[in-house]
Amino acid sequence: MSALRLAAVAAVCAVSAGASPGHPDLASFREVYDRLFQEPLAQLPERRFPELRIGLALLNGKLPFRLDRTLEQPADFKEAAPKLVHGLGVCAAGEWRIHAASPATGLLAPGTVVPAIIRISSGSNRTRAQPPVPRNFGFAIKLFPTSDPDERVFSRNLVVFDQFGMDGDVRRSFFRPRRNGEPLVFSNLAAARLPHSLVATALLHLFEREPMIRPLLPFTEVDGHGAAVAQPHTPRILQLIPRGAQLPDGPSPVDYRQELLDYPPGTLVFDIVLPAQEQVPRSVVLGTLSVGKMQVTRTCDESLHFYHHPWPDEPGR
Repeated sequence: MSALRLAAVAAVCAVSAGASPGHPDLASFREVYDRLFQEPLAQLPERRFPELRIGLALLNGKLPFRLDRTLEQPADFKEAAPKLVHGLGVCAAGEWRIHAASPATGLLAPGTVVPAIIRISSGSNRTRAQPPVPRNFGFAIKLFPTSDPDERVFSRNLVVFDQFGMDGDVRRSFFRPRRNGEPLVFSNLAAARLPHSLVATALLHLFEREPMIRPLLPFTEVDGHGAAVAQPHTPRILQLIPRGAQLPDGPSPVDYRQELLDYPPGTLVFDIVLPAQEQVPRSVVLGTLSVGKMQVTRTCDESLHFYHHPWPDEPGR
């Protein structure tokens, strides 16, 4: 593990145990919110040849650097620059609320109510539906473990993909059920079966031992008031399922960003589901993630950073 990454992980652990709120990487929910939404864009930005940008970044060495930084730097913002993957998206504030009991602890325990920042984007960088070319549908969640929106804390971050994962899907809508009525299920597990997905997985495997599943320990080791959990119980899989009955009717715009901007605040609500797994005999609906007003901003696309919490005790790093 690099010295920089060791320092980052140590900082996160220290904050979980009550470290000083003066750490330079800490930000409050209000600080992130104000910076993120201060300048909404009137027009949707466009980028041509998205796959070419990723290929060039891989050839000139920028992509590995960006990937490693994502796993090493826990700050909520980075220097302003176009993202190589998930380049164009939509951001919103939200609320993470847990009401049901389960073996899971921390931010998955009943009574948890914390603010969230959500960024919705396509991993392929394609915002427009162009069948038969698939798009990777997913979103990132940033939770602030505190009841005070002005308290500076290390955010807990999670990236989720739908059940088509790295392979992608050709549907037009981001969150509505598919034409065959198949519900959409987003989770911290990203499937990879097709050749291009397996190549991407092999690259990511150079940086972490389980690249296709994001660890949930950061969500279970600290509670909604920022206190460390003495004995965290961490499930392996967490699901977020959009409530289809609350989504607007009618045809979806070709560009998913316009689709999302058309949702009235509060329309998009996810059930937070703990599916059946080890020590969880049956599926439990833990609570909800509700999404506020969608906005497109330059900060959302270029500066907002979602730290990918590393697997604990990762060998070889």
